[in-house]
Amino acid sequence: MRVRSLVLLVLGLPAAAAQVAAQDKGAFLVRLGNDTTGVEQFDISRTRAEVIAASRAPRAGLRRATISLTGDWQFSGIDIAALDPSAPGNPPRMTTSAKLLAD
Repeated sequence: MRVRSLVLLVLGLPAAAAQVAAQDKGAFLVRLGNDTTGVEQFDISRTRAEVIAASRAPRAGLRRATISLTGDWQFSGIDIAALDPSAPGNPPRMTTSAKLLAD
């Protein structure tokens, strides 16, 4: 589910980034009723987007995604790290990388 959310973010990022170029930082608070289930923070520049997402359902999780962009807002790669929320300074529990290559 989290991977699908990140993929949707990556696919929608160029269009959103082009429209909000002046607004390069932000955050989302995800709530279910009175219960906060997640927090996402993002920082977008012309060549990179960094997303940090913390969630607590079904268990606590912390993910960092670094999305590489070309100078014209096109996707060129992504690095995702699953961090231990109780020790975010430790090495990631899991990492995944994908790069867009030419044919």
